[in-house]
Amino acid sequence: RELVVVHTVTMRDEADCAVCCLAMLLGKTYADVLAACRRRGEGLSDYQLRRVARRLGCAMRFRCGAPDDDDVGILSLERGEDDTHVAVYLRGIVVDPRAPDELWIDVDAYARDRGWTVRGLWVRK
Repeated sequence: RELVVVHTVTMRDEADCAVCCLAMLLGKTYADVLAACRRRGEGLSDYQLRRVARRLGCAMRFRCGAPDDDDVGILSLERGEDDTHVAVYLRGIVVDPRAPDELWIDVDAYARDRGWTVRGLWVRK
């Protein structure tokens, strides 16, 4: 299904960035995505993100490296060994659930400003 509109979702705690991004990307509510999660209170691993997306009707795959300008998906980021984060990537625009009122039009500038390294992108299969 082609993404037409994105309703931004703001993080409610330090570990729910994937829940917010799945809600934005899939057009679901925060509560719908949270209900599809088996574990609560800690962030979703890559495996859990993929499983929750599937439970919500969307098969996803991970693609390493920087996204293309026309990609739509969930940007996977890291800082050091244990600090990870995700943000929505919409055809060149980054929407970070920590500050969804900011639209970044340059993924490299966003990553540099926030101190992240781009791991890759979760996209629909």
